Amino acid sequence: MSPNGREFSFSRPGCCPNNHTWFPLPAQLRVGVNTGHVYVGLLGADRGHRTHGVIGDAVNLAARLESVARPGQVVIGEETARRLPSGSVLDRLPDQALKGKTGPIQAHRLMDLPGSPE
Repeated sequence: MSPNGREFSFSRPGCCPNNHTWFPLPAQLRVGVNTGHVYVGLLGADRGHRTHGVIGDAVNLAARLESVARPGQVVIGEETARRLPSGSVLDRLPDQALKGKTGPIQAHRLMDLPGSPE
């Protein structure tokens, strides 16, 4: 929901022929969170296109964890799980064989955080 209490909508009536919406289903986001060292800075040549970026193994693992998540889920890495406050509710997932990783990765589905609104 938006801060003003209304549900977000990806539909735009009238934008398409016959008043069909361009995205008729609610968004189903998947999130992967990981904790670790990253490199942050400008990427690109001194001349030409440059962009701010974040790279590193921790970023790549977060992307892989996102691919494990189902729509509406947050999947976190082991280090992130260790750093959560007491009272956090996690569902440990089976060890994951992820692209670019030599061994199994331990992952958790984040179910609830202490103090979260109901």
